Amino acid sequence: MPNKHGQYDSISEDPYDACIPLYSEIAFQHGIHFEAKYIGSMEMFRPATRIEIVAAMRRVRYEFKARGISKKKVDLIISIDGIKVIMRKRKKKHRGVWDESECLVMFHPIYRVFYVSHDSQDLQIFSYIARDGSNNTFKCNVFKTAADANEKMNNAFGETAGAGCWPNYFYAMPILVYIRLTVRQSPICPSESD
Repeated sequence: MPNKHGQYDSISEDPYDACIPLYSEIAFQHGIHFEAKYIGSMEMFRPATRIEIVAAMRRVRYEFKARGISKKKVDLIISIDGIKVIMRKRKKKHRGVWDESECLVMFHPIYRVFYVSHDSQDLQIFSYIARDGSNNTFKCNVFKTAADANEKMNNAFGETAGAGCWPNYFYAMPILVYIRLTVRQSPICPSESD
């Protein structure tokens, strides 16, 4: 049992931890898929506070809305390799072979993801900030979950999510933290300065 006084020892007290992971390590290797709508991206300075992060997220939303740029339907694939954003396949049958590289919108390795956040005014909106590899700037990438995300969550997770199921990104945030910690502890991980 956890001690009443003193530091929490995660190794010796691990069996008493009530958290049950939603996904296995094999699922992380293959990638966990989330459907979302890609709102847009914008370069920003390194944020120092949560207020700056939320302000950047809302700035992206309002600027893309003011320009009349429509949201693109995408699949977010979160894996040990990183976060892939892929254009969702159309329902029409394509002739020929489907090439994933043609529809890849962006890819960020996990060690480049700086922060994951949601908008408290609209819980369907979430974003992640990642460092761009070429010029070492930060980009805020904003997404919106599908309108029927709660229904899909109930079907996918049953009663594990509890009453008033949260949208998909609440499950993505612990996943990102887990993957990020796992990758950082790996000896083959590239350095943070990349």
